[in-house]
Amino acid sequence: MSSPPPDQDTKTTLLLTAAQLFAERGYAGASVREIVRRAGATLSAVNYHFESKERLYAEAVRYVTEGSIRIHELGREIETKEFATPQEASDTIALFFRRLLLAMLGPDQPEWAAKLHYRALADEHDGATQLFDEVFGPILELITSALHRAAPNSSKEECQLAVLAISGMAHHLSAARTGICHVLGIEGYDKPFLIRTSDLLIDALLVQLGLPEPNIEGLT
Repeated sequence: MSSPPPDQDTKTTLLLTAAQLFAERGYAGASVREIVRRAGATLSAVNYHFESKERLYAEAVRYVTEGSIRIHELGREIETKEFATPQEASDTIALFFRRLLLAMLGPDQPEWAAKLHYRALADEHDGATQLFDEVFGPILELITSALHRAAPNSSKEECQLAVLAISGMAHHLSAARTGICHVLGIEGYDKPFLIRTSDLLIDALLVQLGLPEPNIEGLT
């Protein structure tokens, strides 16, 4: 397989470097000059590929969301799915959220990836609203629509609040990882821990929305 052109290499290096620095320091705390220094690139390369710091931030978040965390890949499994029974609906949605939590916080995932996701939702800057609309808005709508199809007796607003609640709990697990591990006496988030946590978070919400309790034991 041939190597990508140098410009593409530079763009990818800038995205990864920016993602890690934004995760570490937030939007305001990470300077373009420091990103360039760490990436071994130039300011002109940033201007060429991204035009501005805001665009670099948005593209770094998108790169991690679609690449490392694979939200869109996971979302395709539920995007247009029609559910034959309430049990199938409950199992499918629960398994989706289990896989999403593993993708965000699993032991193979660098901690900075989930931290960047959290910061992107929490940071305040001029492009924050546009970033949400571009990157997170479509994901929220996709998951909310799937949940509403799964639980048609619940309102779309209830389904949206459920998705936001799950998202909030997942991001708290990311932001408070050190403290949570200390309280629980564990070294990190391994797969069994994340599966148990996902089940505790998701099952009760699905039942609250009128679905039967999921039965996805052994599935990942």
